[in-house]
Amino acid sequence: MKKLNEIPSKLNNRHKILADQLISLHQTDNPFTRYPAYNFGHLKKGVICENCHLLIIPDEGKMIVCSKCGHIETIDSAVLRCVEELVLLFPGIKITTNLVFEWCRVGSKKTIRRVLIQNFNSIGQRKYRYFE
Repeated sequence: MKKLNEIPSKLNNRHKILADQLISLHQTDNPFTRYPAYNFGHLKKGVICENCHLLIIPDEGKMIVCSKCGHIETIDSAVLRCVEELVLLFPGIKITTNLVFEWCRVGSKKTIRRVLIQNFNSIGQRKYRYFE
C-alpha cells in the first residue's frame, strides 16, 4: 500500500469529468425505502396475532386467543403492541385512549387507559390527555 501511495498520479481533464459525473449521479434518497401512501382511516384495525399474523377478533375476557393457531396473549401486552404499531406507522401522532381503542378494538377504554398510564408518561388531563 505504501508503494501505491508513493506513486505520483497525474490527473487530467477526463478524471475531472468522471468525478463530476459520479457526483451528479449520487443518490441520497434510497429508492427501496419508499413506502406506499396510507392513512389511519383506510387501514384495517384490530389486534394481529404474534405467531401467525392473523387479524384477531377478541371476545370478552382478560386474554386474547387466536382462532387459527391458538396463541394466547393478555390484553395488556396486546395493547402495548398496538401502541408500538401506531408509533411506527404514524410517528408524529399523539397517543390517546380513544385512538388506541379505535386501533386495536380490544378490551374497554378503561383497560386501555390503565395500560397506557402504567407504561407511558401521561400529559394533560381528562379528554385532553395523551401519552408519550
